[in-house]
This record gives sequence, C-alpha cells and structure tokens, in this order.
Amino acid sequence: MDSDLKSPLAVPEFKVICLCADWCATCREFQPIFDKVAAELGQVSFHWVDVETHSDWADGIDIETFPTLAVFREDLVLHYGPTYPKEMVYSRTLTALLDQSREESEAYVRQDALD
Repeated sequence: MDSDLKSPLAVPEFKVICLCADWCATCREFQPIFDKVAAELGQVSFHWVDVETHSDWADGIDIETFPTLAVFREDLVLHYGPTYPKEMVYSRTLTALLDQSREESEAYVRQDALD
C-alpha cells in the first residue's frame, strides 16, 4: 500500500484510501487491519495517507475524524466517512461494495432502488 495517488500505472476499478494521522491511536490500531485486508484483495488499490505528511494533497479534504475511509469505483464515491478498527465490519463493508455490479454501484450512489 503506497500513498502515491498519482501512479502512472493503470488505474484499478476500485480504490480504497484511508486518511489518517500518525498521532491518532485509532489509526495506528486500524493500520494492521487495513494492511491485512489489502493483502487479501489484490484487485483493489489501497492507499494509507497520513494527512500531515501529505498535507499538500489532503489540505482541501473535509475530515471529521480519524481514520476516515474513502472507497471509490472509478469515478463513483461509494463510501466516505469515519471507520473503526474492527476487521469484520471493515471487511464486510468493502466486500459489499466490491460485489456490486456497476449498475448497482451507480444506484447506490444515487440512493435509488433497483427494480
């Protein structure tokens, strides 16, 4: 998991970004969980971003608390908000989002029910 979000490599369909701070005890508790799930989901791009180290990149982002998790499917923001260091909750959330079809993801973002 790198924090270089401008990689010249092919852009994966899914990107998971954890916005954190080194001083945050919850972030330090969550990082091994984040790394473990990242190792299990090789088709997804994972990025651990310390907002103080990468303040130039994260300066304009609204962060309510740490750690903040963002999940993208190409141009769609599937999730953005605080997360807790609970592996089962984190893993189930990601699995549910990753298992959606593109159509389901679009409906989820719009908050529409599919027929």
